[in-house]
Amino acid sequence: MWRLAFVVGDPGPDRDSALDAILREAPTPVRRVDGDRGAFPVATRGTMVVEIESSVTLAQRVIRELLDAGLTVVIVTRSQDLAESFPQWSPRVVSSGPPIDYESIDFPDFDFEAGLPDADYADPGILPAEGIPAEELERWPTMGLPRPEATPEKPDLIPAVRRSRVVSVAVVDGAGRAATGGLPPELPFLVRVGIGAPRAGSILPPTTPPFPEELLGDPDEGWWLQAVLSRDGQVVQSGAIFLPRTGEGFVCSCTPGDRHRCTESDRSPWLSLSVIAPRSPGVQQLQLALHLGAAAIQAFEIEVAVGDGGPAPVGRAVFTLSKELAELDRFGDRAMSIRLGDLAEGRHYLVVNDAAGTRVGTELSDAQAGDAARSLRAVLFDRQLSETGGGWRSLYDDGFAKSEKDYVADLWAMARAGSSAYLGIFPDVDDRLTMRRALAAGSGPATIQVALAEGSRAVIPWQLVYDLPIQDGAGLCPSVHELGPAGAGPAGSGGVPDRCPHAAGHDQRHGVLCPYGFWGLAHVLEVPPSSGRMTLAAATSEARPAAVVVGLNAELAGADWDRQRAVLDRLGAASVVTTDVEALRDAVIGGADLLYLFCHGRRVTGAGSSSGGLALDFGRGGTLRPEDVSFWAELSPAVRWESRRPLVVLNGCYTGERLPETLTDFASAFVRSTGAAGVLATEVTMEQRLAAYAMSAFVAAWGSGGGVGAAMRQVRWQLLARGNVMGLAYSPYCDAGLRLP
Repeated sequence: MWRLAFVVGDPGPDRDSALDAILREAPTPVRRVDGDRGAFPVATRGTMVVEIESSVTLAQRVIRELLDAGLTVVIVTRSQDLAESFPQWSPRVVSSGPPIDYESIDFPDFDFEAGLPDADYADPGILPAEGIPAEELERWPTMGLPRPEATPEKPDLIPAVRRSRVVSVAVVDGAGRAATGGLPPELPFLVRVGIGAPRAGSILPPTTPPFPEELLGDPDEGWWLQAVLSRDGQVVQSGAIFLPRTGEGFVCSCTPGDRHRCTESDRSPWLSLSVIAPRSPGVQQLQLALHLGAAAIQAFEIEVAVGDGGPAPVGRAVFTLSKELAELDRFGDRAMSIRLGDLAEGRHYLVVNDAAGTRVGTELSDAQAGDAARSLRAVLFDRQLSETGGGWRSLYDDGFAKSEKDYVADLWAMARAGSSAYLGIFPDVDDRLTMRRALAAGSGPATIQVALAEGSRAVIPWQLVYDLPIQDGAGLCPSVHELGPAGAGPAGSGGVPDRCPHAAGHDQRHGVLCPYGFWGLAHVLEVPPSSGRMTLAAATSEARPAAVVVGLNAELAGADWDRQRAVLDRLGAASVVTTDVEALRDAVIGGADLLYLFCHGRRVTGAGSSSGGLALDFGRGGTLRPEDVSFWAELSPAVRWESRRPLVVLNGCYTGERLPETLTDFASAFVRSTGAAGVLATEVTMEQRLAAYAMSAFVAAWGSGGGVGAAMRQVRWQLLARGNVMGLAYSPYCDAGLRLP
């Protein structure tokens, strides 16, 4: 049975008869569409009949898309030569009437993937009176939907009260009308995306964080953004939007990355992404993200009802890097992003995007996310402390080091736990191979962005993930010894290599143990907090010298604190040191570049959830909970940092711990309420002397220039050279490039 057929000839009764004859051989159901429009509902089975009188380029792309989707395809055309482009499919060709010189006809060339219509029509997507089979159009009146009109209207622009550009999202049914209720099951609908002035019909609230309006430059300069629509972590469709430095974003047929050759009339204000409604009635969640390269710039969750009587679609922003996203170039060098958010019934979606636009998706339950976080934290805790005689003792010596034997044993234990978590999160082998290739591309350590939707509790200590295959009997990579306590270490080798110099030997029968298998050692990690109120900070401020405020539990004063104080004071002016919560609040009203809290972390009951919460213990100076920090922004005098926004270092036990069952945490409170540039916190209990040493090393590295991500990676390798893996206990919630003034 053929999969591809061509009915060739001039439009008319002869060609119609030939088409009817060949369709008697084709699988049902049969859908007929106008391919020259470049966008139409994609069937999931049966035969697609596409009439194409436009260019060979467009026709070839249409055919490939439909064949790849598994459909039987019948092309109706005047081109005698088109069938010759698909010899591998052995197409069935039926001719009617005399041949037409197709190449002599001057038709515009459109980009099928971008879904562009003819140049005189400014709105892409399914046209109301075309693109849907007649038998399906007849179903619309019985579902209480308005019958389509012949000509769609261009989107109305709401008179702007501000110059900022925003994302608008509209949901339209298969008839091209705005969805005002539930959508029909098993029929296509469109999610339309535009950037610019707020548009009528957008389902996003007026408080949606805006896109930039204050950038300068040639009108042809700007950014190619990828809009990615997914459902439960599985990518449905994607497309490109060009965002100029000023003015309205648009869709065109130009190749992303090239200069524009299109005219104003060729451009559309909307990108249309098609979705097939599920069979079962109910409310489904869609996820929409805008990417610059690998980095997620802004993300939305959309709820769409299916079936009679359902509510109108609604949407909300759940992740944004900036109040106005005025510095998009900052985010163009990420190798990979991992976007997480929440679904119904305790589930979470996870979508991975690399710089080449390759995407993988999966889904996690609360139990999976919680178990992964707990197991990784437990194995890390056990590398450091042992219970003896009713107390705890450090397993490291006075120099925070271990023997080569114990160090290798620690790596083994952590690699097995990190590998188990990795396989649980990414069970598909092709997904894992795709990510490994993305992280191996380019030069230098890859930067991995974790874009966590606001309010989501799917928090995993990603630095502990181990992505190389490893089994019992796995080989030891030479880097284990060369960069551990038995080797020269980072200082003796001239610094840690950006990539494992022995990677060519990693493909062994039982896998390999290598420190570069851990994401926190091999790469630079960032978990940028989302805040629509504030732009993600690139620097804590631009005012020198750096201002440092310290919150100290006075019971920890001594030699360890004195060494930390000496490092902190070298950042700029003398540090302002407070020892109680009230004084700390007063000291930070005007902002700081570094807010350094050296205290105990402890769990408290009744704070955040039924399982308790976290608090910073300042001894006689009181306790500070995440809720207290959040209220600082509301109570007078308000703590709301704008011009000087600190990195908050929480150097206490498990200050960064977050689980699906907890409701509050310090990272969210400091960033989303008071406006901090970011937070650096611990995943587990830290022995006091080791915590002081690790963060003194971090402050020194960060103070020498560069970003938080690179400084934290440097500290991890410095500790590893002593046989110490506890550098992996710290998680940065900020831009990886965050720097001091």
